[in-house]
Amino acid sequence: MEIQNRNKTLKIDQLSIAKQIAKRLGISLTTVIGVIEMDQRMTIGYCKRGYRVHKNNFASFIPSKVQARQFKSPLFNETYEVPEKISVSVRLSKKFRDYVSSPNAPLSEDVGSLDYRE
Repeated sequence: MEIQNRNKTLKIDQLSIAKQIAKRLGISLTTVIGVIEMDQRMTIGYCKRGYRVHKNNFASFIPSKVQARQFKSPLFNETYEVPEKISVSVRLSKKFRDYVSSPNAPLSEDVGSLDYRE
């Protein structure tokens, strides 16, 4: 019986994905990296301004304001002010979750596709 290493985590970084995209599309790596960085900056910027960012059939980024409050330490019996902040929750789409969780599910054609409904 073979012992499996269950502590090993499979991972891939953003640069490796960018290299694969550049190779498949035949465009420069710097162009792909620029597009990815711009997408990330715009997503972060819109979330910071309170916009809900929806990436079709992939994920939604939902910002919400957390009100300022006071926190009383049970150890030192001191009161601290906790400032207002924006918290962002991420919800993966049902198609994304279904594909990842099912071992034999085919990748739907519209996962990650742009939807131009107006």
